[in-house]
Amino acid sequence: MGERRKTAIYLRVSTEDMHFKANYRGQEESCSISHQRTYLQEYIRKDKRLSDSEVVEFCEM
Repeated sequence: MGERRKTAIYLRVSTEDMHFKANYRGQEESCSISHQRTYLQEYIRKDKRLSDSEVVEFCEM
């Protein structure tokens, strides 16, 4: 049995969102990161070539 395919997603805070850490202490991540994650996961879910792959996330804040 073959190894399960992996799909990597890369998320990063936009330059406009860099103030987030200073202004919203106590929250884990910005809306920018959350929106990117949601968009990419939805894309992967809908793509027949990717939908059964394991998603590996890389995040830069």
